[in-house]
Amino acid sequence: MQKLTLQDAILGAVNYAVISTTPDGVITTFNPTAERWLGYTAAEVIGKATPALWRDPDEMAAFAKTLSRELGRTIEPGFESLVAKPRLGQVGESEWTLIRKDGSRFLATVSSTALRDEAGIITGFLGVIADITERKRSEARMRESEERFRKSFEDAPIGMALVSLEGRWVRVNRVICAMVGYSEAELLATDFQTLTHPDDLQLDLSFVRQLLAGEIRDFKMEKRYFHKQGQIVNVHLGVSLVRDDDGKPLYFIAQIQDITERKHAEALRKQNEAEREQLIEELQTALAEVKTLSGMIPICGWCKNVRNDKGYWSTVEQYVRTHTKATFTHGMCPDCAKQFEAGILKDKPVKSN
Repeated sequence: MQKLTLQDAILGAVNYAVISTTPDGVITTFNPTAERWLGYTAAEVIGKATPALWRDPDEMAAFAKTLSRELGRTIEPGFESLVAKPRLGQVGESEWTLIRKDGSRFLATVSSTALRDEAGIITGFLGVIADITERKRSEARMRESEERFRKSFEDAPIGMALVSLEGRWVRVNRVICAMVGYSEAELLATDFQTLTHPDDLQLDLSFVRQLLAGEIRDFKMEKRYFHKQGQIVNVHLGVSLVRDDDGKPLYFIAQIQDITERKHAEALRKQNEAEREQLIEELQTALAEVKTLSGMIPICGWCKNVRNDKGYWSTVEQYVRTHTKATFTHGMCPDCAKQFEAGILKDKPVKSN
């Protein structure tokens, strides 16, 4: 009686559905967990039903077909398909969609084994059911999360990479490959130190050490990579560290954006600004020189010479050359040309006929 009480206590306490049957499949044990999960009372099934009661017929048929190929003989759907392996001394373990009394369903793993007497004769079968619904949901959520990460990683418009704690490329997307001119296989065979410009490497490694020490959560910097063809690739780098549940570092996630064109544009802008500043300075100097000729300029009314700011007289040409960059060319205006021609004609003797 004590043994039976202990057995009942165990069957009532475990978080598994425990069901035993006779050799031909009639249920003999149906514990409280089985009642909760399957919706039947022990009185409804013990001595009256087989475990095929809560199996999906289509799933049973597919299971029997697979089992027939595996064992090399025809296995009919039904209770016999559930105990074919236990009859051979094996543990039968598989996943099932079990149907409750109310028609609702849940996912479970079922482990079946044969019960034998001292002579090895099968006296019945024991089935242990574990509800894996939540585990399956968690696995589905994880697969969905991993798929989202994979797509965002592969289809990102910038370079994405997973990097080991030693600096080796572990996973790279197509953008980073195109950025530095290496194939995925070539990148995975090297490390980021090899591609980094020597003048940028120490700062990069300093940030990495701070990440590993837990002093910073992430870092961003501008750096230069060497393209496979030898040219410099300017990038904006963002790096964070992934740790496990215990805080142990696992790997780095790097986001890499090509800013080479932006750098060229900035250099061109600075050059244009410098040239503009130089032009402004030259114009201001020229304007200052022009302003020295403004205001009252003392000029002789007779000879037209100009007096400078030191009191000396000089020709207009000399004064202008001193105060500006202008030079002179000499010619004759129309009025002077007429007077000149008139003077020549006036002094020229008239020939007689």
